[in-house]
Amino acid sequence: MTHHVVIRAPRSYIEVLGIRTAYWRSGGGRGRTLVLMHGSSPGACTELNWFRNFDALADMGFDVIGFDQPGFGHSEAPSDHSIEFRYRHAEAFLRAMNVESCVLVGNSMGGLLAVLLDDRLDPKEIRVEGLVLAAQVPHFALGDELRERMSAHRKRLGSIEPSFESVRQMTANTLYDHAFLTDELVRLRLSMIVGSNLAPFRARAAGSDDFDSARVRRRPVSTPALVVWGLNDRSLVPEIGIEAMKHFDNARFLFVPNCGHWPQTEQTQVFHLNLVGFVNEIRPAAGAGEPTRAATSH
Repeated sequence: MTHHVVIRAPRSYIEVLGIRTAYWRSGGGRGRTLVLMHGSSPGACTELNWFRNFDALADMGFDVIGFDQPGFGHSEAPSDHSIEFRYRHAEAFLRAMNVESCVLVGNSMGGLLAVLLDDRLDPKEIRVEGLVLAAQVPHFALGDELRERMSAHRKRLGSIEPSFESVRQMTANTLYDHAFLTDELVRLRLSMIVGSNLAPFRARAAGSDDFDSARVRRRPVSTPALVVWGLNDRSLVPEIGIEAMKHFDNARFLFVPNCGHWPQTEQTQVFHLNLVGFVNEIRPAAGAGEPTRAATSH
């Protein structure tokens, strides 16, 4: 099967915190709003992380929004490459898009940003109905062994070179099923760390992944959550997902076999079926435009 790396919805731009920010929206504003948030590995962007999901979820009747974080994809580079700035940008983006309530769907670092948004946003202004987290970068403290494995993963990412072979090897580690490891996918990922994206990539690699964790670590996440993890994830190993169980008190955990770090890509049908069921469960669909159809892979 051929998996073309493309999002049918047009790319648009909006200025957020002085950053020309690329975004996609399914259009019409109908149905429940899903905000898709990509990770932070080299080449990460909306197109790379969500190419099998964006249009499929829009076709199910959701109002789907995705955006490239500052210095990623088609968005301008910031002077501040910290996670805290990415959080502030994400919050400002939601306000600029007039989002009043949504389900946040985050992969890897996008999952961490989703948890921070859920923790910090005033629900009277922007209500987070639920969280769908795919192999989330943890918001909680890890023990020594898992912390060392996370550190080794980050060092591997920092050593990536802007070459086809280096990016191909990185992507082979990301994926379990190499049927998805196409030249088209590798070229897209490579294109996102060259040219104007090279300096932000280098700055992030030399920077820190620290964030203000004091508040979010005080108590378990209580917002309804669906946490999805690939059992063959070599980037954020599934043991981190098992540890995550202690830090949510209203979550459903799904560990998916034959799946690496991108469950939304490698196990799309499973991901969509569970996402739709979860979203309908946290607030049952009612009325025209609410997504109730069974999900299919895209």
